[in-house]
Parts: sequence; structure tokens; C-alpha cells
Amino acid sequence: MGLAWLVVGILPEQHDFDLIDWTQIEGFENILPVWVDVMVSVFVMNKLRQLHKIGHFKRRPQGGFPGFFYLYIHVCKSTHSFYIMRRSTRLSLFFFVIGFCSCLMLISIVRSIDSIDWQTPALFNHKALTCKDSSGEVTFYRVGECPDCKAISHEHWKIGRLKDNIESHLESARRMGIQPFASNAELEAKVGDMVLWGKLKELDPKAKTYRLKNLTHSYPYLVPKAVALLNEIGERFQARLAASNLPPYYLMISSVLRTLESQQGLGMRNSNATHKISSHVYGTSFDISYKEFLPLHEKRAPEGYCRHDMMRHPLAEVLTEMSDEGKCKVVRELKQACFHITVNQ
Repeated sequence: MGLAWLVVGILPEQHDFDLIDWTQIEGFENILPVWVDVMVSVFVMNKLRQLHKIGHFKRRPQGGFPGFFYLYIHVCKSTHSFYIMRRSTRLSLFFFVIGFCSCLMLISIVRSIDSIDWQTPALFNHKALTCKDSSGEVTFYRVGECPDCKAISHEHWKIGRLKDNIESHLESARRMGIQPFASNAELEAKVGDMVLWGKLKELDPKAKTYRLKNLTHSYPYLVPKAVALLNEIGERFQARLAASNLPPYYLMISSVLRTLESQQGLGMRNSNATHKISSHVYGTSFDISYKEFLPLHEKRAPEGYCRHDMMRHPLAEVLTEMSDEGKCKVVRELKQACFHITVNQ
């Protein structure tokens, strides 16, 4: 039908229209200025009730209005349907907010539970743990709370690369070491005589500057010059700590003399341990852990507490000096967290 542009025609069945929307279109075509009535059915999903059909017709005036506007006249058959739409939208928003806040609360609860140390006797003391035994009180500090490690971190240490290649270690080992033992049985049979002849020396388990870890693939023997090197490293290390007004700490020796048999077995587990040969079999090399240092009370810290790994900085400075002096070869092994050291003179 054609009507004047100021007149809006409404079908008789849909005389109670509720809403007029103005929308912008992306493009248009030039056609004859006529009124076009198009009946369209719109369905709105109601989550709480049922589908309500809303009839509306679209007035598309190409002559009376600019081409970039549409005039929509929505006619609701029931004012109750429009109320249901508004109500469902509000309920959806309400449940979204409730769900979002619940997720935030669950995340905060999980993080709070994870931060609790269930093995700590004093539940609210997160910085230190004090234990008593026959020798007195022993205090273990949380990682990052140890006063000695904090003091170490505030100082400047002169540390080199400490990356002497394996061939240089082997060259020094062959020159200054013993003939390798083929098997563990051979070592156990001959080691007594080797010590008696002065070719090997047993490490003191109660030395002043170091302690032996659980040696599963090696034996606590070295050539005398390697033992002297280890003692000098320990003495210089203690002197560095004293210069920084820190108490003494023991070095932790993790590997010493190996046989060809134990070297082959270790090579299957440790990628740093070559399957062919190692300077450890010559009795000239030893490993010092840089991940753990033992206080004088000789008690290991529980899991989650500081094991004084910051002491690696003064130790690395000592090893840098002695390597520059030509006394040893040093390489830092990352996977085993140790300094591999071979006597050089």
C-alpha cells in the first residue's frame, strides 16, 4: 500500500505496538520511492518459560526517509511476553555474576590451602622452624628467609665461567692419577695396598671443612695431591665466609673415586657421566655440590627450608682463583648441581 510519509500504518490485528527501534544499515540501492510493508516473525528464546512469538512489521521508506535509516515498528502480541524477556535477561546476568564470584572465591581458597605447611609444628610461623635435641636448639629458615644467604646475596663475587672442557680434565687426570680399577671387586681387593704405598689416601669423614654425602657409585679415596687440593679449597672457602662475618659451613662431597664398572653403571643414569671414561676413575677428581651446604650442627633442613645454596657464590670465587692459578680444572655441571674439580698440579 502507499501512504503519505507522515502517516504510519498499523495493521488492525496489531494495534498495541510497544517499541520503535532506529537502526543504521551498511548500504542501500536507489529504487522508486514507495512504501514497502514486510511482515517478519521474530522468535525470542526464553530460558525460564516457553518460546513467545512476537510479530512485527518493518516499514522501509525509501522516499520519505534518508536511505541510511530503517524504521522498525515492533508489535508485541502480549505485553506479558515483553516482561518475560526483560526478566530472563536480568536473571541471566544475575546468575553470571554469582558464578563469576564463586570462581574467584574457589581460587582464593585453593591458594590459601596450598600456602599452608602441614608439616610445620608451628602453623603460623612461616619463616623459621626451631627444633630441640640433645645438642641444643636448631633453627631452620624458609627459603628466602635465611639471614646468612641474604648476606651472601648482598655482596659482589668475582666468578669466572668455570667451563674447562672434559678433555682438559682427562689430560690432567692421566698425568697425575692412578691406573683405573676395572671392577668394584678389584678396587676393594687392592685399595688397602694402594693406601699403604701412598698412591691413594682415604678422605676423612669428619674433616674440618667438608662432609661426604651418600656415595652410591664411588669410593672415598683420592690421590694425595687431590686430597690436598680439596683441603685447600675448604680452607679458602671458610676464610671467605669469615671475611663476610658468616659462620662456617661444610662442603658436601657427592662423588669421588670410581671404577670402570661403576662409571658404566652411572652413565646409564647420568647424562653428564660419559659411558667411555671419566677423570673420576683416575682418583684425581671430586664433585662438590653447589645446591646444599651443611651448617656446623650437621642436620639437614626439611623439605621447603633453606639448605644454604647461596654459599655457592663464595665457593665459586675460590674455585675461580685456584683455576686461574693453575691448581685445578673446574666445570660446573648443571644437571647434577655440582662443581666437577680435577687436580692439575
